[in-house]
Amino acid sequence: MEETKEAPAAVHAAAARFDVAGPVESIREQGGGHINSSYVVTCATDGGRSVRYLLQRINTTVFTRPELVMANVRRVTEHLCRNLEGSPDLPRRALRLVPTRDGEPWVRATDADQPWRCFEFVEDSVCLLEPRTPDDAREAAKACGRFLADMSSYDGERMDDVLPRFHDTPLRYEQLDAAIARGLPERLDDARLDLAFAEERRAGAGSVLEALASGAIPVRVAHNDAKISNVLFDAATGRGLCVIDLDTVMETSSLFDFGDLVRSMASGRPEDERDLGSIEVQRPVFVALVDGFLDGFGGVMTRAERELLVEGARIMALQQGVRFLADHLVGDVYFRVHRTGQNLDRARAQFRLVDRLEARRGELGAVAASR
Repeated sequence: MEETKEAPAAVHAAAARFDVAGPVESIREQGGGHINSSYVVTCATDGGRSVRYLLQRINTTVFTRPELVMANVRRVTEHLCRNLEGSPDLPRRALRLVPTRDGEPWVRATDADQPWRCFEFVEDSVCLLEPRTPDDAREAAKACGRFLADMSSYDGERMDDVLPRFHDTPLRYEQLDAAIARGLPERLDDARLDLAFAEERRAGAGSVLEALASGAIPVRVAHNDAKISNVLFDAATGRGLCVIDLDTVMETSSLFDFGDLVRSMASGRPEDERDLGSIEVQRPVFVALVDGFLDGFGGVMTRAERELLVEGARIMALQQGVRFLADHLVGDVYFRVHRTGQNLDRARAQFRLVDRLEARRGELGAVAASR
């Protein structure tokens, strides 16, 4: 994990509130995150050995109720650590919270301070922004599947809905309708064909939610932001170690996690790819994602979940495309852009992936059924 510039004095003050191994030697900002601010804290022990921690300030603009986020994070980490108790892999297979000096699991927000939390640092690990090979995709999917399997035995307090209706695709269509009503005229005109594509798929946008509501598939404690950058890999072997960024863990569907993996990796193209003809479901990557996911989760997965894997991928790509399109129409107020039209390009790339998933549904479904 790369360390960058020196941290300000306020971060040093926050670090001093946690029960770390010894005096703080250094704090450096950790790059790569998009939501929370992260810092690597290095402390000295009595024996002269250095121990590192990951200190994070929780973004209260995104997570307006950090107490719910941290309640879920505590439940998840404690459950995973219990599952791995006695295993030499524990320090690298599950995140572990460091308590404050007062014995609390995190520093709560006050009028004078932001909320902070601290994790034990997972040494000799790396994060990837995209798969280098299908093996990377397989390992990421296996780690995400293993997370679902491990959490299937959770029987504690119900997880809080930190982002209610986060993967509610019909809600995203309602938000698109609102964006159309107040959209910029020139952008509405440019997006006519894209709006038509989305509208043609409105009727089936709630398929996963309907399967959940009917009991056809089970509710799962899922990660809800399953992508390769939220998996730690062993720096030496390339094996997936554990999932990170637990802020979005809620009770939803395993299909959203598998769908996000496919949505974010299967084409191998940039999120804002303009050459739509180059966007295709890469069969070796899709096979790797299915194999890895089933390796981690297959022993727990129901037959109905397996049969809906491709639909989960289609829904997640459709949902994200609708979100990008809505943001484009109103002037790019949610997703950060670096050029005009970038969100429209992102929407079109997602819709192209939807098109390819639909066109190859039978072939890809056969892959999922045969593994």
